[in-house]
Amino acid sequence: KARFFSPLHTADFQKKISLIDYSRSALESCWEKISLFAEAEQLTCHAESVRVRFGKALADAGQRSSKEAQ
Repeated sequence: KARFFSPLHTADFQKKISLIDYSRSALESCWEKISLFAEAEQLTCHAESVRVRFGKALADAGQRSSKEAQ
């Protein structure tokens, strides 16, 4: 049996990315959930970034290491 494969398209060689745009007020309403999700995905710098934006950065590295140990 012969098999048919579709030809390649330019989309086959393009990287697809998504951008999410939040207003300040929208981000303010859910930054804690974003931070928790980032921590769960082990994206600690992303979690810290959203905390810094709202003045909620961890006071010192000791707090971070105690969370990581859990």
